Amino acid sequence: MRKARAGFALIEVLIAFTLLGIGIMGIAKVLMASSKSASSSYYQIQASQFAQNIIDTMRQNNLGLQNGTYASTMLAGATLTQPTPLCITSTCTPDALATFDLWQWETTLQALLPNASATITTASVANGNYDVTVSITWGDAAAQRQFSNDDSITNSGNATFQLETLL
Repeated sequence: MRKARAGFALIEVLIAFTLLGIGIMGIAKVLMASSKSASSSYYQIQASQFAQNIIDTMRQNNLGLQNGTYASTMLAGATLTQPTPLCITSTCTPDALATFDLWQWETTLQALLPNASATITTASVANGNYDVTVSITWGDAAAQRQFSNDDSITNSGNATFQLETLL
């Protein structure tokens, strides 16, 4: 009578490694999806903070707001020209300060959000108040491809954050 062999057969080891490999690939795919989701969330938080920032700036320069200087459109990839005077080192009128504020805001927006564009609209309403809408759009194609499972999404996969308030 033969004794049963102890240990694993080669085929059992190959099957175990195959199953382990499939599991690791599944975990890697989940981690990649999580990373893209976190990136998309980060951009949305940044856009929200940018919108709040320019609204707070307008609140501090009410005359620039009343003159309509903050109403603007920045296209993605636009070349921004530094305004003169630089209101950090010299005294400025409310309109010059608004122009400087927009330049700083748009420059930072372009640096931190991919393919960023923005529109700010202001409209006078009753009692001397102003309806202000800030709309920020950025390129979010990678996350949109991931969540829609549509590989045809290219750079046109944009996300938009819009904030409307009364000042």
